[in-house]
Amino acid sequence: MLDPAAIRILAENLVGSTCHFILDTENNPFTGGEYVVYALENKAKSRRICVRIPRNPTGPYVGLRLEQEADFRRRIGAAQVDLFQQLIAYDHTLDNSLHTPYLALGWADGIPLKWSDANPAAERDRKRVLRAIANASLDLLGIRQAGMFIDPSSTIRSNSSPREKCTRLDHIQD
Repeated sequence: MLDPAAIRILAENLVGSTCHFILDTENNPFTGGEYVVYALENKAKSRRICVRIPRNPTGPYVGLRLEQEADFRRRIGAAQVDLFQQLIAYDHTLDNSLHTPYLALGWADGIPLKWSDANPAAERDRKRVLRAIANASLDLLGIRQAGMFIDPSSTIRSNSSPREKCTRLDHIQD
């Protein structure tokens, strides 16, 4: 079990001011498939960050995966892709104040997406969500890593962004 005080101190060093845990993540961090997530906010309530820690910090490929994710997030930040948290800091080793690999990211407030045949009820809201997801996906195409598979029949081959080249979403109106 990680020491919440060490996570808070790391956050304070990164933010440059006193921080406290939010959303009860000090006692009940968010958990997912690969990470445990702690959310913190500075005293002035002007900045929120999250610290993501691998669930299996000593796994054989954790350092490599974390390094790749940090690189991908740097490229997302440089491209200014919406809807992604900013990379603040990371360490893919055990040689840090937490003694575990971590990613520190900006915090993204939000609500869980509820999607079914009846929800969201308004067609306008459904289209807005689909457009946001599609546009983020298209933006991510613009920051592909060299060496990743690219379909040779792709028509996206200029200095324009994939979103600028794609016209398939033009028919989706509010």
